[in-house]
Amino acid sequence: MIRHIARGLAVACALALASCVSTGGSEVDSIREVLGNVASADTSENLDGIVALYTPDAEWLPPNGPPVIGIGAIREKYRALFESSDLDVEVLAHEIRVAGDWAFCVGSTRVSTEPKKGGDPTRTEDKFVMILQRCPDGRWRVRYLMWSPLAE
Repeated sequence: MIRHIARGLAVACALALASCVSTGGSEVDSIREVLGNVASADTSENLDGIVALYTPDAEWLPPNGPPVIGIGAIREKYRALFESSDLDVEVLAHEIRVAGDWAFCVGSTRVSTEPKKGGDPTRTEDKFVMILQRCPDGRWRVRYLMWSPLAE
């Protein structure tokens, strides 16, 4: 587990050092499209659509919890979320950098959640770092995602 986290941090550091490679153009537009697709799939509860945006070996690094490793585990987390809540998700990219077949995005999310079985709706705002990988088919997919609540 530590090896996975260390590898993710190493990739993030390498991207930061190489971030001058590209900050615009079609690659950044493609990554912005991925972010829009994440928000759309979350809001529409499109399980297959959201899972298709991740690499098979993707990892979540959530706050206050263990890493969620692999697309099967991520699929299960989304399935449980979609079964329990209606979501309205907005994803904002503050910075996107591309270095070869790797990219990172620093941003924030605003999520309105309404429980399906009653209860009070909530609104959360998080900050995130997302590391994306260009896959052999040329599409960008999420490889690592780390997030935490914005300070109130």
